[in-house]
Amino acid sequence: MSAWLGLAVAFGPLAVMALWMALLNRRDRRRDALEGVVGGCCAELGLRGAFAVQARVGALLGCARVVLDMRLCSAAEIWQVLERLPSQLPPRATLWIVTAPPRCHARDAHTAQAGGIAPVLSTISR
Repeated sequence: MSAWLGLAVAFGPLAVMALWMALLNRRDRRRDALEGVVGGCCAELGLRGAFAVQARVGALLGCARVVLDMRLCSAAEIWQVLERLPSQLPPRATLWIVTAPPRCHARDAHTAQAGGIAPVLSTISR
C-alpha cells in the first residue's frame, strides 16, 4: 500500500504536468489553425496587409474568440468577410470585427455570427 502511495506522490505531479502541456499544445494548434483560416479567407479577398488577426482559445474548454481588426478596410470589404468567414469557423468560435466608422474617431466593434451582426455587448455564440 505504501509503495503505491510513494509512486503516486513521485509520479503524480509529472503526470499532471504532462497532461497540462498536452492541453496547451492542443490550444496552440487550434489557435494557429483559426488564424490560418481567417488569414486565408482575407487573402482570397485581396486584403493582405489591411487587417490584423488575434485568436484566443481556451485550454480546457473548446470555446474560441477571433478578433479581426479591419480599421483599414472599406465597408464593402468588411461585408465580404462577414459573408464568407463565419461559415468557415468552428461551431463554438466567436468572430469579433473591429472597425473604424467614418466621420468618427471612436472605435466600433461588432460580433459576427452565422445569422447576422450583433453589438459587442451581447454574447452570442454559434
